[in-house]
Amino acid sequence: MTAINFNLDKAIAKADTKTVRIGGKDHELVFNDEMRNKLEELQIVVYSEAQAFDDNRDAFINDYTVDDRKRTLKDVSKAQRDNLIKGMDNLLGAGEGQRLYDYYGHSFTKLSAVLAELTKIQDAEDKIKSDDHKHQAKRQRYTHKRG
Repeated sequence: MTAINFNLDKAIAKADTKTVRIGGKDHELVFNDEMRNKLEELQIVVYSEAQAFDDNRDAFINDYTVDDRKRTLKDVSKAQRDNLIKGMDNLLGAGEGQRLYDYYGHSFTKLSAVLAELTKIQDAEDKIKSDDHKHQAKRQRYTHKRG
């Protein structure tokens, strides 16, 4: 009888720490299930504000005065910004959300782009983990050569 040995460590990459430069500062991040959950929760919290606002669009247009519209837009924008800043603190460490908001010129759009880019990295890491080992090794050789 022949013994067949399998080494799954060669086939499945473990979650490694990645150095990600954000706002002029390096962050050591592990893109794993915990990071995936934090990213998804942050997306839900931030974009739920916009969805709730969109759901009330008819009332906003037909029933609100100009001052009510201004106040509502200001409140929704502030809630989204504050939620994103708090979420960045949760992802990157206390005070990082405000630091990045300041770094990117007090731009909600740019700070939300950071969230989108982190999500892209997480998606890429998830894909790499599900690729077969041969394909992953080819990719690593290519990136090491061209760096």
